Amino acid sequence: MGINDLINKRPRRELKPDDLKPPAIAHFFQLLFRKIFSLVQLNILHVLLNFFVIGFIYVFTEVFMQPGIIDIITVATPVDQDLAAANYIAKFFLCLFFFCVPVICFGPFQAGFAYVNACFVNERHTFVFTDYFQKAKENFKKALIISLINLAVFYVAALAINAYLANLASYRILGIAVLVFIVFMVVIFVMMNMYIWPLLVTVELSIKDIYKNAIMFVYMRFYINLVALVFSFAIFYGTFIYTEGMQMVFVFLLLFLYPALIGFITTFAAYPAIKKHIIDLVKSAK
Repeated sequence: MGINDLINKRPRRELKPDDLKPPAIAHFFQLLFRKIFSLVQLNILHVLLNFFVIGFIYVFTEVFMQPGIIDIITVATPVDQDLAAANYIAKFFLCLFFFCVPVICFGPFQAGFAYVNACFVNERHTFVFTDYFQKAKENFKKALIISLINLAVFYVAALAINAYLANLASYRILGIAVLVFIVFMVVIFVMMNMYIWPLLVTVELSIKDIYKNAIMFVYMRFYINLVALVFSFAIFYGTFIYTEGMQMVFVFLLLFLYPALIGFITTFAAYPAIKKHIIDLVKSAK
């Protein structure tokens, strides 16, 4: 018996669909290029429907620039106008990033947005407009509650950060330590939202269980979540802070691409864990 006979007699493993997929990074860019026009459609729809949310973000950040708020925390001091304007712009665009992740959002619309992005990542056929509104309607109550919880958490965190920044000189090392801790917890909470919205639209869970599972996934996949978040942050801020002339480019990309692209990136990073540890387990149990 020759070597060829031995090879031919060896049992062959059946190929599965996952075997045909390229490495994760290559698959991400292949999928992104195939879905880019659908992402643009999704982005336009989402931004138009959430325009009042962007208006709220503007008002929200402006409130924190009012002297009256700071006076409650510390004695007001003269502030350079250019520095104040830069501070305001930084806060405004940071809040816009939180809209894209999303921490600040209108829940029902975000549910539809998350479902369509999950379909893109899973390469399932979807009708952007009809599926968006259908999932927004189906998950209206839970999604609205989640968005209110997120807003409350973000508001308290923003107040705390402003308070410690205003009194950093008096708090010294302890203040810096507490501030770092608060910022770290905000990052964790932002990572949780990478999982909260896909969990809402793909599995039937209570709001408590959605948050509980989101925390577990953040812990299990911290570095993957961090890479996805940093990548999204770099893309979002890259065009704005590069030069002043890039601001119009930033606005254009915000209207036509950024929220959908960041949603696609975070969903691509988060969904495999949801599929492996929840969806596949539920299917095997049946």
